[in-house]
Amino acid sequence: MTPRAAPSGYEIVIGLEIHVQLRTQSKMFCACPTTFGAPPNTQTCPVCLGLPGSLPVLNARAVELGLRTAAALECQIHTRSRFHRKNYYYPDLPKNYQITQYEYKVHPPLATQGGLDLPGEQGEARRVHIRRVHLEEDTARLVHAETGVAPGHSLIDFNRAGVPLMEVVTEPDLRSPSGARLFLGRLRALLQAIEVSTGRMEEGSLRCDANISLRSPGGALGVRTEVKNMNSLRSVERALAYEAARQQAILERGDPVGQETRHWDERRAVTFASRTKEEAQDYRYFPEPDLVPLVVSEGAAAEIRASLPELPEARRRRYVDAYGLPAHDAALMTSSQAMAAFFEETVRRHPHPTGWSETSPGTSTAKVGSWRTCRSPRPIWPSCSTLWTRGRSAAGRPRRSCRRCSTPDACRARSSPPGVSVRSAIRAS
Repeated sequence: MTPRAAPSGYEIVIGLEIHVQLRTQSKMFCACPTTFGAPPNTQTCPVCLGLPGSLPVLNARAVELGLRTAAALECQIHTRSRFHRKNYYYPDLPKNYQITQYEYKVHPPLATQGGLDLPGEQGEARRVHIRRVHLEEDTARLVHAETGVAPGHSLIDFNRAGVPLMEVVTEPDLRSPSGARLFLGRLRALLQAIEVSTGRMEEGSLRCDANISLRSPGGALGVRTEVKNMNSLRSVERALAYEAARQQAILERGDPVGQETRHWDERRAVTFASRTKEEAQDYRYFPEPDLVPLVVSEGAAAEIRASLPELPEARRRRYVDAYGLPAHDAALMTSSQAMAAFFEETVRRHPHPTGWSETSPGTSTAKVGSWRTCRSPRPIWPSCSTLWTRGRSAAGRPRRSCRRCSTPDACRARSSPPGVSVRSAIRAS
């Protein structure tokens, strides 16, 4: 089946559920560390293992980061919210329930009714509405062993169990797989800018589930399927394009689309059914009896809003207005915090960014990919970015070197902000 992003005769409807691991030093309800990559099952305690008699204690830093996100997304922050138990049975859930928040009228989540603007086809802003922002704990990590000591078995690492997690749920406002990818990229840049999350999808600190359905243009919503296991922006777009084409083929045969959860197989580039889709009543939500209600004063919410740094959208407008960058280039320069930091440092050292942003032809991504100093693939330092010269090595091979620096070591000594290089900036975006 060849996936098509916009099946003819149907309108794609997409809503996203984005799970964000928060940048805290300890877990959501206990003092265990949250270090990524630690040896399996070395960051656990009776609380995150769900042992009898253990009681949760809420992480105040996680609440603060959730409030920062809600403020940045222009959400309504509720002065009083509650945690709930979401009951289901799965090997990666040691307590057989997850402590989370749900949208009840009498027990609202942390925040609701926000939005994030995306550029429209004609340059106008179009708003993707945020249904809610809520806090919860992460599950353990399942490792499905195909070879080695336990082929055909699943291993469990409980280091991730209880890690602070924030979920951002959108309304079904997205109309294409490419739009979903754009939204996720913009949201990741925002979360990085306000220092809520690293946004590293390859580490699982940002994960996305998508609900997708097809309908007649402007008609009633169709039956949705949930797509999981999308581990990059590219995977999100490819998986949704495939799923849209799959649903179209079913509808054109006259068959109904089943409401189910499907997983994306990156290697085979297909989705496959994993289970029927649960409804809210299947989880038997009820208020968490071991945690008191969460109260956020108006003064605390106002203080959080006032403490926000410059957000990516405001930064994009500043780059266009102050430096004359094309809108596409400004979007690229704010696509990640690493790229924005690199741009800011370059502007500080070279006050005419349009000169070096137009160094080579092609798209902005191609330009950035071609930036190097001295010996490729060494990182580029802003102090040398406009000082290329061409020459030949002693063996007569073409060589591009920096006019200011006599040696690669001297060039590398003119360092940009720690850890910022073209490769890291592109990888982060």
